[in-house]
Amino acid sequence: MNLQENGVNTPYTPYLEPEDVEWVLKNPFPFLKAYRERTGDIEGVPKHIVDLLVERLTMSGDPGDIDRHIERLEAFKREGFTEISLGLQEDPAESIKMIGEQVLQAVQ
Repeated sequence: MNLQENGVNTPYTPYLEPEDVEWVLKNPFPFLKAYRERTGDIEGVPKHIVDLLVERLTMSGDPGDIDRHIERLEAFKREGFTEISLGLQEDPAESIKMIGEQVLQAVQ
């Protein structure tokens, strides 16, 4: 299947190169396994694919990444986005506190 030649769009198309989209579509089970096990270790998936998906589809990281994520949120705001959805991991209470204290003040 050549996605680019056939003009096929997938949820991954804007974020990955066509050959990487094809790889993901042919190999969904490592992603499903990692999701079920609630782990970031997606076994068998090329590192560059995981890195691109995490960087382009999430705002993940530690407190040192907040400024970079605030820049992304400001770009979304400039593009007209008025809502975001949060899926908090690890320590949701601490994440909410950090978002309230550092992120919301910066993007209002």
